[in-house]
Amino acid sequence: MILLLSRILKDELLKKYGMYNRIKNPTGVVRDHKLSICEGFKNYIDSEIMSHPANCEFLSHIENSRKSRLSSVNIEQLLDDIELWNARLAQWVEATDRGSVQCEFDSHIEYRLTFSIKML
Repeated sequence: MILLLSRILKDELLKKYGMYNRIKNPTGVVRDHKLSICEGFKNYIDSEIMSHPANCEFLSHIENSRKSRLSSVNIEQLLDDIELWNARLAQWVEATDRGSVQCEFDSHIEYRLTFSIKML
């Protein structure tokens, strides 16, 4: 399993570089697909897999430009990340239904879980 950004690292990236803006902040942080869209398209990978929140990572715009069409994970790693994400999401939803959340998540997952739950 690949390592996910910790809350501290993600916060440090955002504090140090801010969010990317072509004019105001060209060196800022962007959100990118870990398994590139190009690779997903070439290999007929289902859009549900490609758009899954576990396929998201934060990196500087400069790193993203250097990365270009390359992927930072392969399909097997992404599927493992999706399985972990879904298990933690189910655990979080179950804990929320009981009225208390006892689980701890990596910030990358926690951020996306919060977003996903709000979309339900």
